[in-house]
Amino acid sequence: MCGIVGVLSTEAYRYDNPNTKFFKQALFADTLRGADSSGIAVMELKDDYPLLYKKALSAPDFLQLKQADDILDVYNDWNIMIGHNRAATKGGVTDLTSHPFQIGDITLVHNGTINNHQLLPDGKDFTVDSEAITHAINKVGIAEVVQEIDGAFTLVWYDARDKSVNFIRNKERPLHIGITKDKDTILFASEGSMLKWIAIRNGIELESIIQPNVGFHYKYIVGAKDWATTPEVKELPLAVPFISGGSLGKKTGGGVTTFSNNTVSAAIYSKFNLSGGEVAFIPYDFAVYKQASSDGVIRGMVSGYLPDTTEYHQVRMHAVSEKDYDDIGDRYILAGLRSACMENGNAVIYADSSDYIAYSEDERGTEEDETTFVQGPHKVMISLKTFDLYTKHGCEMCEGNVFPEDAAALSWTTDGFPICRDCTDRNAWGQ
Repeated sequence: MCGIVGVLSTEAYRYDNPNTKFFKQALFADTLRGADSSGIAVMELKDDYPLLYKKALSAPDFLQLKQADDILDVYNDWNIMIGHNRAATKGGVTDLTSHPFQIGDITLVHNGTINNHQLLPDGKDFTVDSEAITHAINKVGIAEVVQEIDGAFTLVWYDARDKSVNFIRNKERPLHIGITKDKDTILFASEGSMLKWIAIRNGIELESIIQPNVGFHYKYIVGAKDWATTPEVKELPLAVPFISGGSLGKKTGGGVTTFSNNTVSAAIYSKFNLSGGEVAFIPYDFAVYKQASSDGVIRGMVSGYLPDTTEYHQVRMHAVSEKDYDDIGDRYILAGLRSACMENGNAVIYADSSDYIAYSEDERGTEEDETTFVQGPHKVMISLKTFDLYTKHGCEMCEGNVFPEDAAALSWTTDGFPICRDCTDRNAWGQ
């Protein structure tokens, strides 16, 4: 989870600008949504590109930096201010991986995490999913990008090609827009209640607060008549995932998605027994990416195949480190399922490198283990086979046994380790 805040205003210079006060205070309060990094993009109407400043610091520390303080002086006349608070998911915590990202004509902030950024145009060249999105929008445009990305997003970006500020989101991430009563300014933030509170404390009267409709592209053309409150709005088709909800996901019936220019139906998932949102496969190859990652770790794509089938069906898992692949050895991989397509009559299935377990032949389990599901981490339904792998080392607190019949009463740490029923009750874990 990350946070986005900002201001768009046609308003001319004002003494002791309340919009700037709102922006600074919103960025500070938004630390609750992300404390790993902070960044801003600001510009006046006459500017062609925003001024960027970002650091791997929480907003309270970031705002005390002299350069940040100078940029956000209340006597400056910024018409556009976009801020971001990062809770790191993909990529390290550095100044470079902080938002906003600026590639070509696009300056972007992103709230959310996507699962397949390697499959965007040149996506394998990027460690951070948000940076891959920035590059893809610059290269092919937003309409094509949102049909491909699988995961959660609110995107806010400036496009220098038409001098526009743009918003789009899917249902997994919020964005709220507050329109001022004088109708020359909008304030925006991930959290509507925070937006309202900080507007009130700075004497900014709001006429309304709205959420952009899911899948609608809001384009604010800088300098057009009433540009800050009158966007162009167009609905864009989003990717329709087969898999949704949680890290391992669930099957959705009848959906159709386009992936790498291939369209497939949900029948592929039942055909290959993937309806639990998981795929088990045998790895056989590791292809190192040509371009090194920014953190110096060697990564690449694992190729594998589905066992127990008469035809060859490939499984691909991107962004795996070379060390992790070496550790897998000759074991099977059980991974979260992201998508699938058909190539030359055979299935190509994409697995989730952020959510996998390696196991040996004698740990494969019975057919019942693969077809019976219980509640697992993050309240996602997982097979008994997966449950056994998650819990084979026992309770994270007492190291005692964890039983599948207690699955609904268990708690889990954020990184997927089980807390047994007794420890859950004794310590009020998760309550």
